[in-house]
Amino acid sequence: MSCSCEVKNLETVFKSKYRRLLFLVFLIIFASGLTSFNKDKKIQELGAAIRKLENSVQTIKSKNSAYME
Repeated sequence: MSCSCEVKNLETVFKSKYRRLLFLVFLIIFASGLTSFNKDKKIQELGAAIRKLENSVQTIKSKNSAYME
């Protein structure tokens, strides 16, 4: 009888360790997804900032050329 109890205890230990491992894998995958999402967001923000700067430069150039004429 003690043998079957030991087997059940080992199964319980294995299941709990397996659950922990799955949870850690899930957290790693989830965190990497958030990281790539944040990188994409930052890239989009940088692109928008570059477009604003380009528009400002074009505005300044057009004002300068109008002033020079």
